[in-house]
Amino acid sequence: MAAACSDLRNQILQSSAAAVFDDRDPTAAAQTVLAVLQQQQRFLTLISSQLCALDVQGAGSSNNKAVEEHERGSRFFKSGAYKDAVVHYTASLQQLDQTESQSSHEKTAQLLLNRSLCLLRLRPPQVSLALQDCHQVIQCRQDDPKAFYRRACAHQALRQFPEALRDALASQELYSSTSKPVPHDVTKLVAKLQSEPAQNVAFPGQRSCQNTPCWRPGLPLQPFRIANLGS
Repeated sequence: MAAACSDLRNQILQSSAAAVFDDRDPTAAAQTVLAVLQQQQRFLTLISSQLCALDVQGAGSSNNKAVEEHERGSRFFKSGAYKDAVVHYTASLQQLDQTESQSSHEKTAQLLLNRSLCLLRLRPPQVSLALQDCHQVIQCRQDDPKAFYRRACAHQALRQFPEALRDALASQELYSSTSKPVPHDVTKLVAKLQSEPAQNVAFPGQRSCQNTPCWRPGLPLQPFRIANLGS
């Protein structure tokens, strides 16, 4: 492609010179000018197609890396290596083509939800960061029952029980409005939050996060630093 562009460019320069300096025959000069314009159009078409090809290749490379990092994160998650999973989910988010397309939003939301679950399972759990991830998903997808359930778990871990119950009920309602059955974890969480005294409610499998600094909606997002995570 580069060689073709170079050859065509040289032809245009030679023809342009002829059109400028050979004024002995006006008709021939006019024909030369027309030929120059046609060659210029071909040249611009070649350049445009080459640039488009480069853009597509770059976007494809970035998206391929995003997919690879997502898959690595999922493998680490399945093996229980939650910090490594967070690292790769974060790398996938950074590589993802952040466009306004629906597919881009869907991929971003899925990665944030995956990362939030890993953050909740770290030792110690990074609940405030998980809360941020869930909130970002809900801002874009207010009908996502999984995001509300995950945020309810984060609120519960922070002992913010009214907020936890609100999100758990929202998740249950959203699941009920679809053809899918309400997951047992959601109904179990709603029942626990509604029936037990707040001081006795604990996030299953997690240590108390009562003293963890809490991010709340409306506050600036806390910086996400991998080095500060647990194991």
